[in-house]
Amino acid sequence: MSNQEPRRLNAAHLLFFVIAAAAPLGFSVGTIPLALGRGSTGYALAVVVTAVVLGIFAVGYVAMSRHISRRGGLYEFVTAGLGRSMGTGAAFMAAVTYACAATGAVGVLAVLAGNFALDTFGLDAPWWVWALLGAVVMGILGVLNVELNARLLGVVITIEVAILLIVCTSVLVQGGAGGLTLDPFKPAVLFDGSVGTTFALAIVAFAGFEATVIYSSETRDRARTIRRAAIGALVLMSVLYAYVSWAIVVALGSSATVEMANANPVGVFFAVTDRYVGSGMRHFVELMVVFSWFASVLAFHNATARYLAAMGNDGLIPRWFAVLSTRTRAPWRSSVAHTALTIGAVLVTIALGADPFLDLFVLGSSPALIGIPALEIAASVAIVVFFAKDRRGHGVWEVLVAPTVAATLLAVFLWQIVDQLDLFTGRGGRVNAIIIGSVAGAFVLGLIRGAYLDRRAPRDLATVVTPVDDLV
Repeated sequence: MSNQEPRRLNAAHLLFFVIAAAAPLGFSVGTIPLALGRGSTGYALAVVVTAVVLGIFAVGYVAMSRHISRRGGLYEFVTAGLGRSMGTGAAFMAAVTYACAATGAVGVLAVLAGNFALDTFGLDAPWWVWALLGAVVMGILGVLNVELNARLLGVVITIEVAILLIVCTSVLVQGGAGGLTLDPFKPAVLFDGSVGTTFALAIVAFAGFEATVIYSSETRDRARTIRRAAIGALVLMSVLYAYVSWAIVVALGSSATVEMANANPVGVFFAVTDRYVGSGMRHFVELMVVFSWFASVLAFHNATARYLAAMGNDGLIPRWFAVLSTRTRAPWRSSVAHTALTIGAVLVTIALGADPFLDLFVLGSSPALIGIPALEIAASVAIVVFFAKDRRGHGVWEVLVAPTVAATLLAVFLWQIVDQLDLFTGRGGRVNAIIIGSVAGAFVLGLIRGAYLDRRAPRDLATVVTPVDDLV
């Protein structure tokens, strides 16, 4: 260990990164209303079902994480199980997925920051001022100590969860618009709406859960830490998001929820807060929503930078991206590159006169709806193949049954998402084809790159896989 960078992160730190990427309060304000309006008021049930599926995926994921020694995330899983070419395809797809998630979220961050400044201080600045400011601060924190990032995110998350519990519990105590109802947990209600959109946004609710392994080289007691962080994140997020989405429907009533969510999605949670807690809390909630979305932007930015650094270290992209800061050990060049990309996306949005929420956020982050489940499917298949000849002390459930079931169920989710993508984006076939093509194109480009590298210099999987004895 003396020649390696120090391992600073524990399970709590990883949990903060995962929960921050999901942005509990920001997600409740900016995304859950989209799910209720464009998807189904049965979103609470979709969250629970998705958590169960991802829990099954986590069984094989945790088993495999014990044998992956590098910080390339799920693409190292795919490489170890399916070979370098497939792994490189997964790497390119992951980079696009996480980069789009972080960059797209800057759009909703800007809208919410602008609303807060206007409501609280009467400051009416253009949305792009807040977007550019958010991108710059993201870039600055991205090159600092990763443990500092985790601590900052932990403070924000604690306050976010407290706000959500106060608002939602107030709704239930007061009985809502028409009394308590369990309709949001009924299958008939779930399948009465757009199933693809509903499950797409349910999967996004857990975005970042699969990224814990990215920090493996910076994590103490890797196997145990990743297991605790992954399972803890699933349990916490599933309970919280099911509770919040249920409380919103109870607060407004089913038909009013859909109507308001489609007319003004960002205003739904604030309307519930004003009605059941009081307008006095509104300004504080608005401020914390801004911090929540920024925490999500930062978490996805950190994941993007580490994917790019791992790819650079493997020679999949220029090795320039792999350079770490001598002081903080953060992948500073990858961080700067993604920050530049985000600023460029904001400038293009300005030039086109596009909408920061409907275009930069909804369209810009749409590749993540496809890329995240696709990565999880590829990783599940890779887990089965990796352990096919040698289970390495694991049970059949861990390395065969669970990943097979997870891959099958996630494939159904992905099919529904692609089939009903237009209901989420609100755009025609050409725009949706570009979104799908961006993810598929990144994977194909990676396949080609991986095949080329394999011909030139086949990769030794010993550099990817760690013997079990070395992890005890």
